[in-house]
Amino acid sequence: MYVFVCFLLNIYRRNMSSEKKRQRRESHNIVEQRRRDNISARIKELSELLPPPSSPHPQQKFNRGVVLQKSVEHIRLLQQLVLQQQEHIRELEALLEGTHHPTVLSGEHQPSSSSPSSSIAVYTGTTYTEAQ
Repeated sequence: MYVFVCFLLNIYRRNMSSEKKRQRRESHNIVEQRRRDNISARIKELSELLPPPSSPHPQQKFNRGVVLQKSVEHIRLLQQLVLQQQEHIRELEALLEGTHHPTVLSGEHQPSSSSPSSSIAVYTGTTYTEAQ
């Protein structure tokens, strides 16, 4: 009788063990699917924030790798633009400090053609153009 009880107990434990493994696997699969869905949603969001492609096929959908690559390129371009804008602001502030003219604040001051200037890329909605 003892052997039979041990045998049944062993079967019960194996069934419980496999049931726990199945539940753990299902739980993991659900968490993993949520993670993949979250990544997919963020990639889609990034692709919508990128400027439209200038390729001959503007409706072409990008894969995840291309979206990430284009996002990095766009962020680097924006960082360069910020640096250019900051430099331009410093130049304008230096110009203002050098003039000490009350008309500068009213907008009547026109900088001469010899004043420092730098070209700045401006996003026009479809492309980046150079502006002074």
